[in-house]
Amino acid sequence: MITTDQKGHSASVEICLRVGGKSLSVAQVQEFSLILRDKCDIPAGTRAEVVINVDGEDSVYPILLHRGISSQSELVEFL
Repeated sequence: MITTDQKGHSASVEICLRVGGKSLSVAQVQEFSLILRDKCDIPAGTRAEVVINVDGEDSVYPILLHRGISSQSELVEFL
């Protein structure tokens, strides 16, 4: 994804969820939820990391998948 700020600078932004040795593509992140592009099943109580890469620089946010991930839904809630 490429975004442009008010000064005309374009930033390359990528978001992924790292969990259990996998890197899952994320479409959108909100305060306590995210929407996955990839589907999988992960049990409740699993620790993971949301990784936001802007122009090659990673910001890593540890999270708890308190309800897990279901392959039946794109929405993932976390703490």
